This record gives sequence, C-alpha cells and structure tokens, in this order.
Amino acid sequence: MSDYISIKQYDEMNVTAKDDRIMYDVSHTSGIVKGCEITYSGGNTIHIGAGYGIVKGALFEIYEHDETVQLTESGTKLGQIYVHFDLSSATPIDIVVETGASLTPLTHDEDANFTNGEYDIQLCTFTVGTTTLSDLVVT
Repeated sequence: MSDYISIKQYDEMNVTAKDDRIMYDVSHTSGIVKGCEITYSGGNTIHIGAGYGIVKGALFEIYEHDETVQLTESGTKLGQIYVHFDLSSATPIDIVVETGASLTPLTHDEDANFTNGEYDIQLCTFTVGTTTLSDLVVT
C-alpha cells in the first residue's frame, strides 16, 4: 500500500464520522429532509415537529418539542430559530432561538468538515411583541 494515498471504503479500513460527512456533503445540500414542521402554538410558543435534516453531510434528528420565546417589555423585536452545527464545540449540533433589534447573520462555512467550522440552517423567522409572536415564516 502506498504511503501517499489510501482508500476509505475497503476491507479492514477505518471509515470515520468525518469521512462519512465529507462523502455525504459532496452529494447532498444542507437542509430539512423530512418533517420538522414549524407552527405557532400561541402566546410565546413555537412548535417544532419531529423530523430529519442534513447539515454538511451529517444526518440529524429533531424531536418534537416546543420552543419558548422571550417576549419584549415594549415594542417589537425580530426573531429566528435555527440549527447550529459547530464541530469545535462539545455540543456539535443545537437549536438556537434568537431575538433582537437585528438578527445574527447565519454562518455558512463550506469547509466546516475540514476546519472544525460552523454551519447554520434557519428554520423560521418571526416578530416578537409584548404578549404574542407574529409574522411566522417557515424558511
């Protein structure tokens, strides 16, 4: 066997999670594969249904749950919910709920699998008020 090249999918070779992510990243786009329906439940609650997605070649599963959004004390704010993939973190995938006068731009590190980088997939945007949420847009 050469010292300068190796094949990953072969008898007695070790295919790592990184190898799998790289292979699937080449042939797939990041996003929701099935399910993950987003609905407004009333008040300050957004419901996320169960489902699957792919981020940079990594399959993830979202379990059905409710996300509680902090309401404003006055006026309105913007809001978003997104999947955050971060290979440099002890928690490599998470769901982030963010509100503010402006929203953090999503990270799309195309080399995330090679640099232990980050990649975000926005699930929805909304407007936050003092008593309720409005303008929910599934993205």
